[in-house]
Amino acid sequence: MIKLDKENFKKAYLEKFQECHGKNLSEGTDIDKFTTFGALIRDLMTSPWIKTNNFYLEKQKNKFIIFQLSFY
Repeated sequence: MIKLDKENFKKAYLEKFQECHGKNLSEGTDIDKFTTFGALIRDLMTSPWIKTNNFYLEKQKNKFIIFQLSFY
């Protein structure tokens, strides 16, 4: 589990915003801010996701994927 306090999250968000868009937060659009949030969350979750996948590969656990279509 990733533990990130409010101030560190704000700092990481601002750094990611500038990295992604090359401008200050005050100059960004709502879409810029939203995509930055998604990119930051993806970056934070990549390492735990890899660890989870490696765990399942090592333990040879079966992975079940449910695909559902609904027609009305």
